[in-house]
Amino acid sequence: MVRITGKGGSYSPTRGAVFNSAHFTLLRRNARGTASRLRLTPLGILQLRHVTFTTCKLPKPSWVLRASSLTIDTRDRIGTGRDARVDLHGIPLLYTPWVSFPVGNVRKTGFLFPTFGNTSTSGLQVTTPFYWNIAPNADLTLQPTEYQRRGIDLGGEARLLTADDRTELDWDYLPYDSAYHGSRSRIRLRSETNLPGGLRLSLDGENVSDSQYFEDFANGPGRREHRVPQSPRRAVLPQRALERPRHGAAVSNHRQHTAG
Repeated sequence: MVRITGKGGSYSPTRGAVFNSAHFTLLRRNARGTASRLRLTPLGILQLRHVTFTTCKLPKPSWVLRASSLTIDTRDRIGTGRDARVDLHGIPLLYTPWVSFPVGNVRKTGFLFPTFGNTSTSGLQVTTPFYWNIAPNADLTLQPTEYQRRGIDLGGEARLLTADDRTELDWDYLPYDSAYHGSRSRIRLRSETNLPGGLRLSLDGENVSDSQYFEDFANGPGRREHRVPQSPRRAVLPQRALERPRHGAAVSNHRQHTAG
């Protein structure tokens, strides 16, 4: 659902509605933006010129996507933009001549919205995720992160869902941490398996390269939920395999911290 306001415009049953100096809100996506000219076609396609777009909830957004043109297909839930850049606190960070992104919970292979963070120990951090929709029950997200004071982290997440199993593997690897003067890594495996008799076996194991890892990366690898902005990443996998009643559980939870 789209809410649009503007200073002036026109409407035609064949061409749709046109707004000038428009403000728009995608209610289901919690996104908003502005455009010098906005057209909503009878087929539900938004065509915008000189656009700003953000999903940040702050009154003054911490990040803004700017584009010379933007098209959002509300039926296919796909957006495309041209001459696009991302500003963080008013500072241009990323530029691309063309960008495509899902609107809502559509699973689509391609780059996702970048995420940003900042800490006193690591400095500015920028993550540019790439999502691969491998199959209806499997996907892979590559999440390279560049740290101002540490270097590049090669992180990612893989997920697989079958009739009786759900497995998630996520990892981070810094070949060389400039502040630590060495390599850093983290890997976590989570798995749930449905067993006969309504039982469920759960596994949650995590390993890090050194005892300082979680302290250094409280807002980074392995703790991505604290990053800003809270951008939607991708659709969840089907949940039918996990909907059977739970009558009992056998649980294994293992974490290992290896001192460096």
